[in-house]
Amino acid sequence: MGRRDAAGMPPQPGPRWRSSELGLGPEFPASEEDELIRNIDTLPSLLRAQASRMPGQPFVRWRGRTVSYAEFDARTDALAAGLADLGVEPGDVVSVMLPNCLS
Repeated sequence: MGRRDAAGMPPQPGPRWRSSELGLGPEFPASEEDELIRNIDTLPSLLRAQASRMPGQPFVRWRGRTVSYAEFDARTDALAAGLADLGVEPGDVVSVMLPNCLS
């Protein structure tokens, strides 16, 4: 169910969320996490930082299969390269329709 405050409400976003509140692993010492967050301004950069910090940890588990942060990072890099080969450039909007699976 996640963390709740005294009124039973989930934590509210402040200036930023701590990694443990996002479910992205254990809490860092504040100074380390502050440095990490200063360099993260997008979801992709957050995921890449997590892949660098904990490559072997599970990114997702589904139907008995697990994909690590490193595997997810490699898969998204391959997808990005494939889209670039098709002429997609940074900033272009792309719709992706995939089945619910880990392939």
